[in-house]
Amino acid sequence: MDKVAVGMAESDPVGSIIALLATAEMRLKEGRFDAAIEAYERVLMLDGLNQAAKKGLLAVVEARKQSRARETVPLDKVPALRIGAVALSQQQFDPHEGFVLSRINGEWDVRSILKLCPMPEEETLLIFARLLERQVISLR
Repeated sequence: MDKVAVGMAESDPVGSIIALLATAEMRLKEGRFDAAIEAYERVLMLDGLNQAAKKGLLAVVEARKQSRARETVPLDKVPALRIGAVALSQQQFDPHEGFVLSRINGEWDVRSILKLCPMPEEETLLIFARLLERQVISLR
């Protein structure tokens, strides 16, 4: 922390925490994840038990994961299975992954499949990202 911030934190720790939490939330909404983490960590330096900062750090991790999924899975690409039925049956999938896999027909793009899924869009995009990472599907 710079000298002004240290002085403010010492003279008004509660005000500093409130200001840092507001800054962290703003940075998170802007997608500036590193800046948000820094602000939450500064709160925890002032108050190691601050629940808002701890929850905020978890929110940053989740938002970063969702952002990566959006970057990894273009909505206009068509997913296709990379493995055959036998290899597919030997893999372990949770029910949501199975649902998404059952909608992949080589013709519908990701955007169309998202409209069919009863799950939130972010969750479905994370499933697509996991399936890509596991090399179960490809995008064309």
